[in-house]
Amino acid sequence: GPGRRMRSLFSPSRTAPRHFRALDGKRFPALHPVPLVAWYGAAALVPGKTEALDELERGEEPDGTRRLAVVERADIPAALVPELELLAKVIDPPPLVAGRAIEYLANRIVSEIDTPAGGLVVLNEKMFSGWRVTVDGRPATPVRANVLLRGVVVGGPGKHTIVWTFAPRGYPWLVALWLIGLGVLAAAWLSSARRREPVRS
Repeated sequence: GPGRRMRSLFSPSRTAPRHFRALDGKRFPALHPVPLVAWYGAAALVPGKTEALDELERGEEPDGTRRLAVVERADIPAALVPELELLAKVIDPPPLVAGRAIEYLANRIVSEIDTPAGGLVVLNEKMFSGWRVTVDGRPATPVRANVLLRGVVVGGPGKHTIVWTFAPRGYPWLVALWLIGLGVLAAAWLSSARRREPVRS
């Protein structure tokens, strides 16, 4: 009927053929799903979010893949400026390399990736204050990439282990206050229970 024709007309495989293929009338698998962990050997450095969105779209290859990570200059920590400037000078960006997650918890994500050179490894998770990262056991500096994702620079070729942990500032104090609060509640409950006990003569 008309409804089925309309769905067919606006199906993902018709509106975005570089990204989706039609498996049947209801399922449209992505041709190039974004890896959870991806290495980029080149980066585009842009002034702000509007330019970042434009660059993400412009940086797509004809087949829908992407070779460039996009970083907003205002977000670049001073320590990472030289390395990201080098990535921005790469003329022929290499294909991205996918990594794999070996531990995926609410407050800890561990991934492994074998990179052909130094570059930017992007975790397809939202950047949020409180996340810290290590590369091969050493503290590293996170940077927001591809508008809202977490990125970290790796310094050379080979296998790398990247560990993201959620440890917001003040977290130990919050835990301590929570434990103190529990202790106060327990003491109040015990005191109240003792007062309710019948007096024996």
